[in-house]
Amino acid sequence: MALAKDSGYKGIVIFGEPDYYPRIGFKTCDNFDVTTASGKNFDAFMAIELYENSLDDVKGKVHLSSVFENIPEEKVDAYNQKFPPLRKLKFPEQWE
Repeated sequence: MALAKDSGYKGIVIFGEPDYYPRIGFKTCDNFDVTTASGKNFDAFMAIELYENSLDDVKGKVHLSSVFENIPEEKVDAYNQKFPPLRKLKFPEQWE
């Protein structure tokens, strides 16, 4: 977060664990009038302001990089095998 702030960014938007990220200041994106590209909001879609009120003038939809589109699930599974096992979660924007 410090690197992003030092680089002049106003905030950070993530798809993250709703039981963890609020502990370090993230809030659901509906607090900032920000939605997914399809207009959705949900608990794992969060943002954090990198300085006070820095997202007050930022409203709209988050469009992900095309690198995240049409990723074959088997490639994701093969990559995930490199890490210790975790409980797999499915969020509203995944694998549509």
